[in-house]
Amino acid sequence: HDGAAIEEMVRTVIARHGRIDILVNNAGGGTSARPMTSDETPDADWLDTLDLNLTSVFRTCKAVTPHMKSRRSGVIVSVASIASRQPSNLSGIAYTAAKSGLAGLNRHLAKAKPWNPHDYVPWSRGRDFALLGGQDWTPEDSQLDEVSKAAMIVTLLTEDNLPSYHREIAVRFGPDGPWGQWV
Repeated sequence: HDGAAIEEMVRTVIARHGRIDILVNNAGGGTSARPMTSDETPDADWLDTLDLNLTSVFRTCKAVTPHMKSRRSGVIVSVASIASRQPSNLSGIAYTAAKSGLAGLNRHLAKAKPWNPHDYVPWSRGRDFALLGGQDWTPEDSQLDEVSKAAMIVTLLTEDNLPSYHREIAVRFGPDGPWGQWV
């Protein structure tokens, strides 16, 4: 479950084989006590079970994802359990919670879309920000038609968590500057 050991494993596999094409996460195990309620579950058992069944999978995905992204290739398969859908009388509350978390992690990773501004502004046309000695991009530089621009703005604003971003920006920049004028 150790993040450093997982990263070392990934480096070793890449050094030996040159790449990672697939990651199969098949971690599993509950506690020997198999408590069914939260008041019966020792914190150590809870944490150990989540670490084995969920955190180790997250750490392994985190370690291989940069390599797969750089190659634009790779598959991650994470085996969950029926306990992700219904309580496990065999392995207890911590196992059920961990496998439910793993199912959520799988759903999130399947839907996550990496986004880079240069997917929309080609590198060949990009420039450094004026703040960095370059020239800012202006709306007039866009070659998209108005419908495409509107669709992109709606997509970007609704893609993740607009209310949270809007609040953070509003708190940091206030209503009196360019942000306040834009909204």
